[in-house]
Amino acid sequence: MLAVLLIGLYSALLLVIYGAGFLALAARVLRIKPEQPPSFIQVSLAGFVPLVWLTSLISIFRPVDKPVAIGLLLGAIAISVWLFLRRRDWLAGWQKGFSGLHPLTLLTAAAALVTTLVLATLKPGNSDTGLYHAQAIRWIESYAAVPGLGNLHSRFAYNSNWFPLQAGFSFAFLDLRSFHLMGAVLTALCLAWFTGGLQDLFTKGHSFSRWMRFAFLPLTFYVLASEVSSTGTDLPVTLLTWVILCVWIETLETPAEGLDWRHLLLVTLPALLVSIKLSAFPLMLVTAWVLLPRLRKAGGWSALWLTAAFTLLLWAPWLARNVILSGYLAYPQTAVDVFDLPWKMPLKGVKDEADWIVSWARFPRMDKEQVLAMPVTQWAPMWFDDLTKNRQIILLVLAAAPLGFGLAALAAFALFRKHFKDWFRPFTLTLPVWLATYAGILFWFFSVPRYRFGNGVLMAGLVLVVLCGIGLFRAWLRPLARFVPLAAALLTVAYLSMVLFESAEPKTLNARLWLPADYVNLPTEPCNFGDFGVSCATQYQQCGYNPFPCVPQSFPNVFLRGKSFGDGFEVR
Repeated sequence: MLAVLLIGLYSALLLVIYGAGFLALAARVLRIKPEQPPSFIQVSLAGFVPLVWLTSLISIFRPVDKPVAIGLLLGAIAISVWLFLRRRDWLAGWQKGFSGLHPLTLLTAAAALVTTLVLATLKPGNSDTGLYHAQAIRWIESYAAVPGLGNLHSRFAYNSNWFPLQAGFSFAFLDLRSFHLMGAVLTALCLAWFTGGLQDLFTKGHSFSRWMRFAFLPLTFYVLASEVSSTGTDLPVTLLTWVILCVWIETLETPAEGLDWRHLLLVTLPALLVSIKLSAFPLMLVTAWVLLPRLRKAGGWSALWLTAAFTLLLWAPWLARNVILSGYLAYPQTAVDVFDLPWKMPLKGVKDEADWIVSWARFPRMDKEQVLAMPVTQWAPMWFDDLTKNRQIILLVLAAAPLGFGLAALAAFALFRKHFKDWFRPFTLTLPVWLATYAGILFWFFSVPRYRFGNGVLMAGLVLVVLCGIGLFRAWLRPLARFVPLAAALLTVAYLSMVLFESAEPKTLNARLWLPADYVNLPTEPCNFGDFGVSCATQYQQCGYNPFPCVPQSFPNVFLRGKSFGDGFEVR
């Protein structure tokens, strides 16, 4: 835990510093002039954008190794000097934000952070980490972007921008192990922000966005506890989806006269998530919905073009890595197929991969052609029956909610039209968020309906349903308003204590007091490709981090493009 704590604090410090520099630069580029300094958590979360961008860009030209880690540190030192000289008002605001915290806020935050610390020391629980995450990160630590790496193993071509960031903070050059802690760092920062919702409930009163923020705190552990120690992409997409939707509701509740820091987050975080996992693309609808009218009003069409160019600039390193690794702009999508490169992955294989993803998400153990031939009326009931009971209940609630609220709205409008607007405000206020969330749910269902892939929008939809339902009876609940946050905080602390107890793993605790558990490494054996050999997995297609390179299976038609692995691979 000591190593986790030290690396986590160091990573968080760099996120704050780079986030401050990025927000200042982005505000100038996009011509946004917020009246107030950004909050500490806004800066922290924004820091993921430049650090992901930098590590992705650097990885195109060289390994993300010790010199890169030193370079990131030197950059942070330079930005911190500027921050101290030019933005002392920001520093003062952050210091003030840590004062006057409610005792239950402190207790809840402490319970959440300690639980996250313990979870971060466990072995990675995501099966894809052993399948390809760990190896993909090691390629980034060892080589510049390798042309045609997807020919060696198709999953290396998925190219999540989460992996260069993991490599940038893995500290593999220390020869202790390759640390995989950025998921835990993001979790801790998001939990701090969610806990801020509780603090605001105590000090500023009730609002929809504050309750929504706080609701995601226990849900983080319910949904993502096994992901905290992994390098998987589901965790950042889920957490930042919740952050984006909460920020959006906050802008609906308390709209600013002009564009502010919240709008910068709504521009950059969705773009970041798309580069982490392509299935997050529907979140770009949030950006368009929130920003287009305001940008056009505030800065004219030039502001819109500037924002579009800024987004493309954020994507540029990720798109370039896509082309290098696979030959395609957005693997495994082949709609935009404009490159003819020697290392390009064969089109038929890429289309088969895309079809397999859809088939596997519906029925992992069924023949691909059989699954894809099924109409939705056939596969949807079978898919639903395979889910656990609690997941079935969640989906039924989400399916019934629009009809239920629609009927309630009609009845209320007919019976007491005069008070309808005020009574139904929780729903009407959040209606745009409902539409975007349900659009995300439909996209997930008809594309890759693996349940964990939809956790971000599914849990957000559930929170919307519960809070809107409770909000309709807020007049009757008002006498209890003073005690509800207290009860919610105590119940949350009790739940976190239970999660902590179940996750402690006393048998390995002594070893984990110093270092977190390493990647799981399973047996392998030598295997041959066209003119070279690597290691191949012998159990469950899992390689882990060692040995390297390692893939699930060999392909005799794949050859080296030069004399070393860094020269790339091509199909002949």
